Amino acid sequence: MCSPVAHEGSSGMGGDMTGLDPGESLQAFYAEANRAAPDAADPLGPAWSRFQAIAALVTENTVPSTLSQLMAAGVDVIRGQPSLLSGLRVQVGDRRLTPRKLLLALPGEWQPPDLPGLGETPYLTPVSLAQLKTLPQSLIILGSSPLALEIAQALARWGVAVTLITPSPQLLPSEEPSVSQWITAELTAAGVEVHLGMQPTAVTTGADGICVYGESGNQGDSRRWMADRLLIGTSPRPVLADLNLAAVGVRLKNQAISVNRYLQTRHPYIYACGAVLGGDCLSVACHEAAVAVENALFWNRRPTRYDQLPYTLLTQPEFCRVGMTIAQAQQRYGPNAVNRYDAVLDGNRKAQALGNTTGFCRLVAHRRGQLLGAHLVGPQASEWGQVLAIARQHCFTLQDLAQLPTLPQTLTDLVRQAAAQWEGDRWQPGQWRRDWAENWFNWRRSSRR
Repeated sequence: MCSPVAHEGSSGMGGDMTGLDPGESLQAFYAEANRAAPDAADPLGPAWSRFQAIAALVTENTVPSTLSQLMAAGVDVIRGQPSLLSGLRVQVGDRRLTPRKLLLALPGEWQPPDLPGLGETPYLTPVSLAQLKTLPQSLIILGSSPLALEIAQALARWGVAVTLITPSPQLLPSEEPSVSQWITAELTAAGVEVHLGMQPTAVTTGADGICVYGESGNQGDSRRWMADRLLIGTSPRPVLADLNLAAVGVRLKNQAISVNRYLQTRHPYIYACGAVLGGDCLSVACHEAAVAVENALFWNRRPTRYDQLPYTLLTQPEFCRVGMTIAQAQQRYGPNAVNRYDAVLDGNRKAQALGNTTGFCRLVAHRRGQLLGAHLVGPQASEWGQVLAIARQHCFTLQDLAQLPTLPQTLTDLVRQAAAQWEGDRWQPGQWRRDWAENWFNWRRSSRR
């Protein structure tokens, strides 16, 4: 089925380094930079410029939606800044469109925080950083978005002295404390200076480089940091002021568009997805785009299911989460109805062969066996974590996961090992299954005499 769609946007697409978008291409670039970091003991390791050339070639061959491909598929591409008008009309330059449905899917932009002196300081964004021909000797990162954490570890492994400053008391505050402690330890081990709970107050530029001043929110201690360059590491946000949302009655909440479970705004014919909703996760944006397009073209029949989506952090090792955290599950079902089961990687042959045995698989489950969430840390966690995303989508229980026909000593087998612990708990002394089985086998032994 084909449908004529008008695509508006002011940012370019392309495979070279100047066309990196804040989504898949940029995240993949820094993930590969992390994997390809040269060994400090190898002076003949790959140069940054050579890695850029290879990454640009890979991006050019794998970018799924260039302008030419969109037009070949029958999409009308109109370049320009859109502005909404009353009566569900869109003004783009000197053209005025009247669509039946409208989907707001603007890309995010890195907006600098309101700091004294930052306007006079040349700063980098993740896009401009990827375009540098040579890496700086030192770098300060303001913010702790998932992409900023990936960049911090990647550049530290490339030999850059990285300092990460964030006012948050912990990294990844929406995740479990153990995951936050793990990523903090991994960044520190890579050589990143992590300063939590520090509020930047001013930025100055001098002959010695860029100086950032900050103070602790709890203790009031003042600090200063020096580096060659400064990177804005906050989450990208789209510029919505030029859209004229008030003309169509669309409201903002915390600088994001409010939608219902079908991604429908207050205007019944306007939908929204991606960065305009306030998120910065690629898998979430892809899910929202699929749901919004289906509901806009047909009718509101498909709701968003965020509890089935994998959330990834492409550090080394990787982190992947599906479903609820332990705190979320306990808040919903009660503390006595939720259990967790852990399996570690140190005894896994595949992990030993890859040279990375740091990691674990944690399953969050209802006491009746319903899978509520999963947390994975380890090499290629974003790959074997998709098994649990499928399990959540199809309402698998831990008994189903324990019976998965996985290959032994593979990374995915760790999921089966964690689920098997739930099976073992059901057969502990005092459980009715254990008592029933003992009576059954005692009767069978006595009946043979």
